[in-house]
Formats: sequence, C-alpha cells, structure tokens
Amino acid sequence: MPGESIVVKITADDGYSEVMKKLSAVTKAFDKDVDELEDALVSLSKQKAPLNAALKAAQKELAAATKQFNEIKDEASGLRLELAQAQRAAAKTMDSVHFGTL
Repeated sequence: MPGESIVVKITADDGYSEVMKKLSAVTKAFDKDVDELEDALVSLSKQKAPLNAALKAAQKELAAATKQFNEIKDEASGLRLELAQAQRAAAKTMDSVHFGTL
C-alpha cells in the first residue's frame, strides 16, 4: 500500500453554460425583432401626419358638400311647394273655365 497510488477522477457537468448560450441566442433574435418593430413604428409615424392632414381636408370637403346638399334640398323643397301651388292654381283656373265662373 505505501507504494500504491490512488487516482481519483472528478468530472463536472456544467449545464448552466449551455443554457446561457441558448438564452443569449434567443435574446439576440428578440433584440433584432424589436429593432425591426421600432423601424416599422417610425415608418408608420411618418405616414400618420400626411394621412391626418388628408383626413382633415376630406372632412372639410364633406362638411362643405353636406352644407351644399342641404341648401339644394331646401331649394328643391321650395320648388316643389311652388309647383304644388301652381298646380292648385291651375286646377282652380281649369275649374273656373270649365264651370264658367271666370
């Protein structure tokens, strides 16, 4: 025994490092996705201002067209009233001529 040597082999499995490598890869992919989303948001924000301006212009045009339509509708109603009054007057005239009361 005194001349014998004892060899002890110790191995350790480090599962932590592999998990950290995978986590790092996933985080890099996530960061890339976030950067792409930020770029898309910036692009959409730039498009928003002209769209808002166009929307306001369209709303003004709609309001003007609605006002004009209402004025025309009121004018048409007035013309229908005048037509009805003229038809009534013509009918009275025809009755007067027919019955000889003129």
